[in-house]
Amino acid sequence: MSQKLSAANTISQQQQQQDVVPVQEFGKDFIEKMENAPPVTEVSIDAMVLLKMINHCTEKVPIQVTGQLLGLDNEGVLEVTNCFPFPSSSSYNESISEEERNDQDDKYQIDMLQCLTDVNVDNNTVGWYQSTYMDSFMNATTIANQYQYQRTLGNKRCIHLVFDPLRTRRGELFVKAYRLSDKFIEAVKISYLQQTELSSMKKKYDLKNKNKKEDIEVLTEKEKLPESIEKIQITQEILATLNLSDKDIFDELPIQIHNYALVQAFLLDFENDEPSHLLAGYDSLDMANTQFLTRGLESLIEYADSLSVQQHRYQLYQKKLAQQKQNAKKKDKTQEEQEFMLKSVQQPDQLDYLMIANQLGNACDQMTSFSSQSINLSKIAELGMKKE
Repeated sequence: MSQKLSAANTISQQQQQQDVVPVQEFGKDFIEKMENAPPVTEVSIDAMVLLKMINHCTEKVPIQVTGQLLGLDNEGVLEVTNCFPFPSSSSYNESISEEERNDQDDKYQIDMLQCLTDVNVDNNTVGWYQSTYMDSFMNATTIANQYQYQRTLGNKRCIHLVFDPLRTRRGELFVKAYRLSDKFIEAVKISYLQQTELSSMKKKYDLKNKNKKEDIEVLTEKEKLPESIEKIQITQEILATLNLSDKDIFDELPIQIHNYALVQAFLLDFENDEPSHLLAGYDSLDMANTQFLTRGLESLIEYADSLSVQQHRYQLYQKKLAQQKQNAKKKDKTQEEQEFMLKSVQQPDQLDYLMIANQLGNACDQMTSFSSQSINLSKIAELGMKKE
């Protein structure tokens, strides 16, 4: 079971284009218990919590919003029993500074958790939720935020719930639970160690030119994972070594939605006494699909353009690397110095490429599914009109 989290130490980080969820700091004893507990393999969310999240996300459309998930970890099943929203960027006065905004976010979270504690409601942080559109949540801000959660709470102890209000309006409840995969965490670790090694090589190279001798910093096991992944550069070599694709960034967890006994009894009774005006009919089919299709195609074009930009950047990197190889051979350099010269050519971050490829693939799948559904609806409506 998760223990009660302290809200005394709260960090709140803000990044561009999206509200970043604040993460709490925890003691060593709590973190050790979380790491030794069995990994979460399933998410169980209360229907009332899901409705609160849906209401928050739907009210703020088209603004993307975030919120905190609270609950318990019960032997591999993460039970989400409560949630509360975070203030969106539009709720702040534009004149206040970023520091003041961060302070207000900290105070808001502490006050909310304190109120929940006073009324004896679960206040254990188990993750966060976010609204999205056409899988736009797959970006650097989301990944950095989820990494911070997993690093704080334990690698497999918290989740990221994603809700798409536009797809839900079309009759398909779109809510999914994710966490960063082990492959991705390993890629971050390898990249961080490589960057640390390159920094040490640069320091050693500079000291050698200055005829100085100093101890080179060596990382301990606990320091092999960075506190943040904002400056991590995942290279093509790391992707090839780990066989990491765009589908391997997140692991999706199954979600079970449950109701209390009284709610379940009400739903069964309501189903038996269903009013006639709620019965399905051909006239209730949503045939207005032009707007959704247009937005989907615009997203596809945008993702394709971004992918083209990433490919162009990688081509420029390959040209610079070839030039550096030629310069290293011409100059009288040692093998170690040549290796440093090649590694000093910065490779474009392949994480950007993975995210764009994932967004493009998901958008294609959604458009294919949407088109198939629209064709089926048209055929059903046509048959219904002929019978009438």
